[in-house]
Amino acid sequence: MLFDSCPLDSGVEFFQFFPFFKEAYRLLKDDGIFTYFSDEVRGISKKHREKLTQAGFQNINFKICKVHPPKSCEYWKYDTIISPIVKKYSQ
Repeated sequence: MLFDSCPLDSGVEFFQFFPFFKEAYRLLKDDGIFTYFSDEVRGISKKHREKLTQAGFQNINFKICKVHPPKSCEYWKYDTIISPIVKKYSQ
């Protein structure tokens, strides 16, 4: 399952993925993989891990991906981004 948040109003914070973690856990089939657009460059922060764990996830990994955003990109200025690999264990 891939989740990429997008604000609908200009006054809304861009990265609103935390509220979706519980819903992702609920919707994901056993042994399914959840990934999302993360605002982290080189690893999953303690805050992200806590929110994922609170949602029910236990297997939380990531891959660092090289990217080349254009200079005009308004939301990403770095040469790497992480790709979260979050697995739901079978019950």
